[in-house]
Amino acid sequence: MAQHISLADPPVGVPQFLVAAERLPDDPHTAVVAGLARVAERGLAGAALRLLHSGELRCEPEPPHLLGRPRGPVRTEQLRARFDRADHHLAVRIVGAGGAGPGAVQAARAAARALAASCGGLVADAFTGQVLPAGGGAEALEFQLADQWLALYLDRPAARDRGPGRRAAPAEIASAGLARFGLPDLNLRGIALHQWFLATTLLRGLATRLLTDHWTWSAERPGRARRWLAVRTVVDTRDVKRYWGVLDDQPPVASVEVRLTPLTPPAAGAGTRVLVRPRASYTGGIDSWLDRIAALAFPLDRAAARATTPG
Repeated sequence: MAQHISLADPPVGVPQFLVAAERLPDDPHTAVVAGLARVAERGLAGAALRLLHSGELRCEPEPPHLLGRPRGPVRTEQLRARFDRADHHLAVRIVGAGGAGPGAVQAARAAARALAASCGGLVADAFTGQVLPAGGGAEALEFQLADQWLALYLDRPAARDRGPGRRAAPAEIASAGLARFGLPDLNLRGIALHQWFLATTLLRGLATRLLTDHWTWSAERPGRARRWLAVRTVVDTRDVKRYWGVLDDQPPVASVEVRLTPLTPPAAGAGTRVLVRPRASYTGGIDSWLDRIAALAFPLDRAAARATTPG
């Protein structure tokens, strides 16, 4: 069995963020520069301004762009509909080297927010398909993955498969957002709906671990592009806490080993995906693996789990 997964080249020149508005500023570039000059997070504003002036960060008109993602909460769907109906769309692109690093993508998001503020528009993440909250607050100086950089979508069994007397068909969770950093997005198949909280906790920790290792590798080898990813990775509670920006050096109670299997071949740009599975020696199904192994590594607040399980 192969010990590594080939990685695609990080996407360059594709839209990072999209701005939808009923009216456009006369000069989007000038509007972004003026907006960045007014925000408080000077470090990121300065980085965005440098990228804009060098031409590595661009704000350009974009053809109408529909956010084709699965349904979500009502308010989320209302924002999607408003975004799709807007008369004008602009794309914020990173066209220079280093576009897969944290500083560049944060600068791009700061620029998109400044542009949206100048014209009363909405900002959407082109990689996750999410419309960002209005205003959005200041960009954190320290990068944290969290839910505005990574989206998790649930593919639920069809209603006809959940009738009385029938055992619900297993669901699937798919991530979106890791492709922006040159990493494959994740799929976890075969979960029961009551395992949603545990499954998303595992995927958030795994995404953080993969991204942390990826950037550590790149920092230790400047100028070199990483071309592979190990098929086996160990995840624990420290990775989940780091996902939310909390650093914890305490040894974990337990950890879980995951195995990654390519779903799509590597290609330039976004699109590569991997299937998340138990270690090769585990003979049970995904549902028992989550309950018997992952649950030990990620002890849950049961009330919180019930509150966040899709109905």
